[in-house]
Amino acid sequence: MRKMQSLLMAAIMVAALAFTASDASAGFKLKWDDDTYLDLGGRLQIFAVSANDTSLDGDSSNFENRTDFQIRRARFRLGAQANSFMGFFLQTDVSGRDMKMIDAYIKIKASKALQLGAGLIMSPSLRQNITSSGTLMTIARPSLTRKSLPWGLKNGTTFNTKSFKDSGATGAGKVGLGVRDAGLTLWGVIDTSDTVHMKYYLGLYNGAQSGIKGAGRNDNFHYTARYQVSFGDSESKYFHASTYFGKKDVITIGAAYDWQDDLVKDRANKIDYKLYTIDFFMEKMGMTVEAAYINMDLGENVSDTNLSKSAGDGYYVQAGYMVSPNIQPWAEYETWSSNAASGYGGHKTWRIGATYIVEKGHRANIKLGYENFTSDENIGKSNEDTIGTLLLGFFSTF
Repeated sequence: MRKMQSLLMAAIMVAALAFTASDASAGFKLKWDDDTYLDLGGRLQIFAVSANDTSLDGDSSNFENRTDFQIRRARFRLGAQANSFMGFFLQTDVSGRDMKMIDAYIKIKASKALQLGAGLIMSPSLRQNITSSGTLMTIARPSLTRKSLPWGLKNGTTFNTKSFKDSGATGAGKVGLGVRDAGLTLWGVIDTSDTVHMKYYLGLYNGAQSGIKGAGRNDNFHYTARYQVSFGDSESKYFHASTYFGKKDVITIGAAYDWQDDLVKDRANKIDYKLYTIDFFMEKMGMTVEAAYINMDLGENVSDTNLSKSAGDGYYVQAGYMVSPNIQPWAEYETWSSNAASGYGGHKTWRIGATYIVEKGHRANIKLGYENFTSDENIGKSNEDTIGTLLLGFFSTF
């Protein structure tokens, strides 16, 4: 608790310094010159959730409705540049009463086409894995984003705030990496013209280094390769947005391959994780559309129910339209088919809602949405196969 209070006090002091030393246009940036600065920011997302996904009376066979409030994200972030070549990025997150470091990496920029991130960072396994949580269009990422290795090889429910345990690869032991992975990401943007922009990512990471309890340590690396091309405006940063609220004119097509061999050591059957994806993004004339196909495989041992219910393929489509400068209605549909013979672990989800922009797009907005999650089989030990969620969210990023 004292450590958290100390970190909070330090963040407040830096913020005060930034306000004192910066002009209005710089905001929270404390500059020595054009290439040397500190940049402080934060993110807070508060949810009011009503969902029929809980057995309040202890009877696991039937779900009941619950209504509560959640701190979805509460973050401080600090960026710094020593010069035009090298800097760093740190980000903390508060979960309950604990504060933890979730991002910590060195940034090196030799040129726009040759950049490196070294440390704890999101791997570019999927477009949504490198989409900032402060820029999500449909309240949360599609639950299929959890199918990549760093995210735990499973799906999510209740606007992706809870794990869909029936879809987890429990036979592979503990493989989730807490979303980020430690390693190196080489990336860059190559502009072939004013309207064609290529971007690549090549990643080498620690990966899953533990598995079944009592098994030896796995020391195989986790690899990621991604390529995309944008027509029109460029998406030139490491992270994307799932909507630019009509501010861009762009079409981006991308593909990625993500893999780690022999995921769990000392297991009778070898587990080789492989995931590939093809994705599409468009923003034109106030319309935003994003879609992706994802295929995840855990080797030939599909007879293992705990693995086959996690492996499979699926897709999502989401779209939004700016009906006014401050209002964006949106909708999403996604489906996942598991490799299990019974279909266990598969699901279909649709969302519908709207965003009211309070200030400068993602800086401050309010979202209201409804999600319907339907499992291909009954969920857990219950007699239920559907979860309905109504969510009101307050979002602020600076």
